[in-house]
Amino acid sequence: GGISSATAPTPVTTAPGNTIYYVSQTITGCESPRAAITVTVNPNPAAPTVTSPVIYCQNATAIPLTATGSNLLWYTVASGGIGSATAPVPLTTATGNTIYYVSQTVTGCESPRATITVTVNPNPVAPNAASPVTYCQNIVSAPLTATGTNLLWYTAATGGTGLSVAPVPSTATPGNTFFYVSQTVNGCESPRRGITVTINAASTAVSNFKYNPDTVCINAINSPGPAYALGFTNGGTFTATPAGLSINPNNGNIILTSSIIGTYNVTYTYNTTGCVTGSSYSSPITILPGVPTVTIFSYSSPVCKNAPNVTPATKTGFTTGGNFSSSLGLAINSGTGVIDISNSLPGTYQVTYNLRAAGCRLATSNFSFITIVDTTSPVTGFSYSPDNICISGNNPTMVRATGFTTGGIFSATPAGLSINSSTGNISIGLSVPGVYIITYNVPSFLCRLADSSSTTFTIKAYASPITDFSYFSPVCKGDGTATPVPAADFSTGGIFSSTTGLLIDQATGIIDLTQSIAGNYVIKYDVAQGVCNPAGSDTASINILSQPASPTVTAASICGAGTINLTASALGTISWYTEPALVNLVNVGNSFNTFLNASTAFYLTNTVGTCASGAAILNAVVNPKPNPPFLGNDTAICSGDKLILNAYGADYNNYLWQDGSIQPTITVSNSGNYKVTVSTGTNCGASSSININVLDNCDDISFPTAFSPNGDSRNDKFGPLGNLFIVKNYSLKVFNRYGEIVFSSSNPYEKWDGTYRGKQSGVNNYVWVASYLYRSRVAKIQKGNLTLVK
Repeated sequence: GGISSATAPTPVTTAPGNTIYYVSQTITGCESPRAAITVTVNPNPAAPTVTSPVIYCQNATAIPLTATGSNLLWYTVASGGIGSATAPVPLTTATGNTIYYVSQTVTGCESPRATITVTVNPNPVAPNAASPVTYCQNIVSAPLTATGTNLLWYTAATGGTGLSVAPVPSTATPGNTFFYVSQTVNGCESPRRGITVTINAASTAVSNFKYNPDTVCINAINSPGPAYALGFTNGGTFTATPAGLSINPNNGNIILTSSIIGTYNVTYTYNTTGCVTGSSYSSPITILPGVPTVTIFSYSSPVCKNAPNVTPATKTGFTTGGNFSSSLGLAINSGTGVIDISNSLPGTYQVTYNLRAAGCRLATSNFSFITIVDTTSPVTGFSYSPDNICISGNNPTMVRATGFTTGGIFSATPAGLSINSSTGNISIGLSVPGVYIITYNVPSFLCRLADSSSTTFTIKAYASPITDFSYFSPVCKGDGTATPVPAADFSTGGIFSSTTGLLIDQATGIIDLTQSIAGNYVIKYDVAQGVCNPAGSDTASINILSQPASPTVTAASICGAGTINLTASALGTISWYTEPALVNLVNVGNSFNTFLNASTAFYLTNTVGTCASGAAILNAVVNPKPNPPFLGNDTAICSGDKLILNAYGADYNNYLWQDGSIQPTITVSNSGNYKVTVSTGTNCGASSSININVLDNCDDISFPTAFSPNGDSRNDKFGPLGNLFIVKNYSLKVFNRYGEIVFSSSNPYEKWDGTYRGKQSGVNNYVWVASYLYRSRVAKIQKGNLTLVK
């Protein structure tokens, strides 16, 4: 029933509950049955349950906010926004209030939002407290105090549990104790304030002192002060008696400039202060008068460089013991002030005399000057132009050196030369022929030194030239040169000449034999007409013989040190030398047998008549013998086994075994003696051999269970027995009862003699272990117990 409507209804949601609606469809005028639609309106849930406000201290660690409800959503605004299912973690870095919102959802309906206020309170500052708190040792102390709220007291800067009761410091032990206090405001604890409690030890003032030195000069540079005893207590007062000593009352330093000479008693007084009991102490000091000094000195000046040493002139009462010094260039004795003129350089110098302080004498200094004038040498060089004059010629001209020093005296030796002693002019017409030495002497004057010079002057008489000369003849081309032998008083200046084929120096007559052709030559010497001579000439002859050919040599060598036969051939006589200079002659002839232990070069010449050839070199080579190859010691092998013999060596070029094999190695399986000969590239050889024994019995090695090292030559040593040759990579260790290794060896032929660390072991039991390769292919280990008996 009911009245239908073509308009779909809008459900009402103002009240919770169920409302049923019906709907039909009409097709070709026929209405269908109605379908039912139930609309359910659920009630809105209440807001979730929260705790508010949530309070933190500034910078405290926060945790996520909480609320009681279902399907919580968190917001930062009261309405709108997008909720988060993750609870927020409040920030505590800034103080103040922050509001958060939370809702719950039940059967798809979201509740109103609950409000949570998060309050961040500021941290209070540390409380105020006086520090340090100081007590004398064993004094009654009071509880510590501080200004703040809800104080908590600690004994550490961090951590620990605070106490609300202020601590009372102990004064029993000197030193520092540290306490800490905080205050709490609005539930927030402040930083801790440190308080240092200092307990000072009770003591008596240390007033001991002394002046060191306790005697000073009134003119001393540094004012004296007291040397305090260890732990000296400052804060007292220095006084002095009698009057006259000017002293600093605070530190005891004496002011010499305002003090009077005399002996004083200085007292230091310290009055009781705080934990320190007062005391006083006295020490003497004496002030002596100053000592005067005299340091005036001078030098005679100027002085010449060649003058004797100069000593300073000092004023009467001059104070000795000082030090003389000057600038570089003046050689002065620092103790005496004496100047070594000969070792000083010319110039003007300031000389300073320094006197060090000594006793009550103050340090002082003074100075003076000295000038050293350099000595000069006269210029005495002279000569004559020309210096070789014919007796009929004109007088020569004197040539003086630049700056020539006049005032000297000319003289000539031997007698016969007419010379002016003042000017040095020569009168040829008044002189006789001869060779003269003319000397000019200048005496010393002031700072000028004496000096002299000489020259040779020749006056020749008119005469024919002397041209006689000769050569040693015959000569050989290999002699190098031939020099003419002149007659006595031979006239030089002529020209030597000869025919083609002879190479001769025209001025000296020296003949280059190596560049000349063998043969007979005539050499002529011509002297032209001169001022004091007519023209003249003479001749000499020389026969130059050809140089023979060098010997033909045959190189030779031997293996190792020994006697070698050397041969050479030539048409003349062969001479044997051991060095290129051809000084050490060791043999003459075509052959030479000699013992050599090293390669040697011999130098051979061929002499025909009086002429020797150039040297031919014969190299006698001593080749080293190779070391024989090592094939091993004589040994044995088991029947059916094979042994490889290796003769290889890096220096070997060829190998030859007894069976004709030429390889470095051969394989052995039969008994016999095997020999190999090796040779090097120099055909020097060496050989080695080895005996091999093939055994039918090759049983394994064995070890005894006891031995007696008593020196009776029976069972004196412990080691392997049997076919030791079949053992390779062998190792034996013997242990004592403490596990120490008393013997070890990698040589099966080496056995233990019962000693350990150089001493004979006592009767005892031992353990041994041996490892080895049996017949070079089976690894074996044997071990057992061993008894050492006597």
